[in-house]
Amino acid sequence: MGVNTKNFQIDPPKGMTSVKLDSKGYGTVQFTVKNVSASTLDARGILVSIPRLNPPAGVVEKGWVTLAAPADLHIEKDKEATYIVNVKVPPKSPAGDYSFRLDVANVSTPDVSDSSQALAFHVDEIKITPKPKWPWLLAAALVLLLVIGGVVALLLPKGITVPALKGSNVTDATATLSNLKLSIVQDQPVESAPEDSGKILNQDPPPGKKVSSGTEVHVAVGAPVIAMPGLIGHTLSEAQAIINRNGLGVVTSTNASTPEFTADGIVWQQTPNAGASVKAGSPVSLTVTPKKVLVPTVTGMRFAQAYNALVAAGLAPGGTTGNTNNVIVSQNPNPAGGMVPVGTKVNLGFQCGIGEYCLALNPSLVQQLYYDRVQAPVYARPAQPLRLQK
Repeated sequence: MGVNTKNFQIDPPKGMTSVKLDSKGYGTVQFTVKNVSASTLDARGILVSIPRLNPPAGVVEKGWVTLAAPADLHIEKDKEATYIVNVKVPPKSPAGDYSFRLDVANVSTPDVSDSSQALAFHVDEIKITPKPKWPWLLAAALVLLLVIGGVVALLLPKGITVPALKGSNVTDATATLSNLKLSIVQDQPVESAPEDSGKILNQDPPPGKKVSSGTEVHVAVGAPVIAMPGLIGHTLSEAQAIINRNGLGVVTSTNASTPEFTADGIVWQQTPNAGASVKAGSPVSLTVTPKKVLVPTVTGMRFAQAYNALVAAGLAPGGTTGNTNNVIVSQNPNPAGGMVPVGTKVNLGFQCGIGEYCLALNPSLVQQLYYDRVQAPVYARPAQPLRLQK
């Protein structure tokens, strides 16, 4: 998945190279993850299909291999934690050998990770039992039943009955429809209560309708909803870690004094308020007691790495120039400028090759770019379109 950072040692049970499935296609494996870095880390488990296809279409993307919650774990230095991975192969799936691995990344740098060894599992070929040779009397009776059945079929509505999917998750609904030779199409998420987050709320065609084989069933899923955590009283870096763990969006911070807190760099006001129900990826605004921080060096970095470094330091990306797919060649302010207030915006200049069409983005579009490239893929949210201005 990325550069091997040697932060985590990831081991399946000793001697295991493959997952044994039971007669129903189910299997489980428990990975042991040890923090071998020099400090306490927040770990994020990520499953990866092998081989990695473009577009992604492996066992993880099909929903055959899933990670039991929670995906994020707090692991002390030299301590161990466990991730449980479940394998559930739908009936009538193609026979063959399939593989996957578990990657574990530091939440603060999600674009790099450590990887486990690959584990394989085998799906057996469906055995077709040969038809027995029936005596002629039973054959005659069967013919009669078929004739009667044909007459009844002519009188009944033809087609496949669409099942009720409301309340199911997309993985289970996909397996149900696949068994009926129907397909699923996931429409845009809809507003929902927290208890309906990730569940199917509407479907078309409706339950009970007769349709032909191969019909697409459109479903609308409740948008991911998160209870806003309390951030007041935390340091800015602690608040940023909590925001990342909860799948919230970009953070903006400003300096202001308050009689309630005298220490530097303490969050004393937040928007949205603690306990509010918000969508995954929602932006967060923080007010922090006055503090100056050193501007980190981000030249030579890629966009996502630089964004995370600036936010971790309590700063914010400003506008950009150049091609954001290339490396950063300039920043303003830079480390030579000394300490700057928390929340200061750092303008970034990216390399722009000869003949490339390079853009200038204002800070709001830079935040949207970060959401599309980094946060939305990690939390499996639908990416929002980025409208670039010349």
